Amino acid sequence: PYTVYKIEVTRDVDAWIIYRRYSQFHALYTELKSSFGAEIKQCGDFPPKQVRNSFLPPFIGLLPAILHEIFFV
Repeated sequence: PYTVYKIEVTRDVDAWIIYRRYSQFHALYTELKSSFGAEIKQCGDFPPKQVRNSFLPPFIGLLPAILHEIFFV
């Protein structure tokens, strides 16, 4: 089993819903950081993957909030 994160992105009247696994968001972050490192908000490292307890609500709710800080603030 694995967790799939649902991220809702809106811009003006457009909206998208994206479903991805942790590894896919981590790959995106790594690629963006290598290409646009200076332009990405400096908010620390991507959160580590936690195999143990990764299905508990506190961990599942943590990643979307961190992604918002990294990509949208």
